Amino acid sequence: MNLMSLFSSPDKVLRIAEKGMDGAISGIDKLIFTDEEKSEAGKAIVDAHIKLMQVLSDENTARSITRRYISVAIIYITLFLALLGVGLYRLDPDYSQFIFSVVKDLSTPFLAVLTFYMGPYQIGQAFKGIKK
Repeated sequence: MNLMSLFSSPDKVLRIAEKGMDGAISGIDKLIFTDEEKSEAGKAIVDAHIKLMQVLSDENTARSITRRYISVAIIYITLFLALLGVGLYRLDPDYSQFIFSVVKDLSTPFLAVLTFYMGPYQIGQAFKGIKK
């Protein structure tokens, strides 16, 4: 297709011009944020916040209680094994090394629990302390 074939019929020229104008108009329209668009965006934000609150309101369900028990169990088991490894080092260094290898394997879930489950609470408490 060469350049002259574009101008061979007036319909093609009009369609190309119309597409160009539509693109320009929609681009200019997107630059201006009207009051109606602001209210629609605000409504969308409020709706998203309500959905978030509905999800967070289920925090005392059996699922969240189970999550707490599993989190606390992972922390206690990892800390117990670390202390056991330190205590047994004098009696049997090889067995102590084995226990420390198990602690090393548990370090990823341990850190995940501390970061994602316990972390936000501690950060919130730190900010409360800073405010006072």
